[in-house]
Amino acid sequence: MILSRITEHFKEQNWFAVGLDFLIVVIGILLAFQITEWAGARSDRAREEQTIGDLLADLDIDRGEYATAITADEYRIGAANASLVEAGLAPIEFDLQQLSTNIETRYSFDMSEIASFPAARFDRLWTDVVIGFHPTPSTSTYDTMVGAGDIKLIRDRSIVREIQAYHNSAQAVLDQNDKLL
Repeated sequence: MILSRITEHFKEQNWFAVGLDFLIVVIGILLAFQITEWAGARSDRAREEQTIGDLLADLDIDRGEYATAITADEYRIGAANASLVEAGLAPIEFDLQQLSTNIETRYSFDMSEIASFPAARFDRLWTDVVIGFHPTPSTSTYDTMVGAGDIKLIRDRSIVREIQAYHNSAQAVLDQNDKLL
């Protein structure tokens, strides 16, 4: 339709009408490009929101894993202390805060709670000492995000740096687990 109008105006040598038709076509194309750009930006924001939500879900999984590991370690220390006391030796006493100077989040054990170990489990003390729970950080969202190039969707670069630092810490936990196992 527009092409026939342009042809008709061209035959009539109505240059103003040809220019106006051309301008309408150009504005229409530019408007279509802008609408596509807005839709892409909206889609990127939705993907950013979904990715951050998935990362937060992974962090919740990690919190549970680490809490379980701390509980298991407290139990192992209790078993070790019970073994030492039964052998006539002094129980373990240490300050975990002092041992973990490079970790931002400090954990401490209440040694009075750990010291009470169930007497019914004394026949399994060595098993309880050596069997451990090794937390496995959830890196699936990070790995997917990096693999798909979606990390650039996150506009706040400080969040990106924090995510990368956390991933490095998670990788250190995985490396430590490999060594322990």
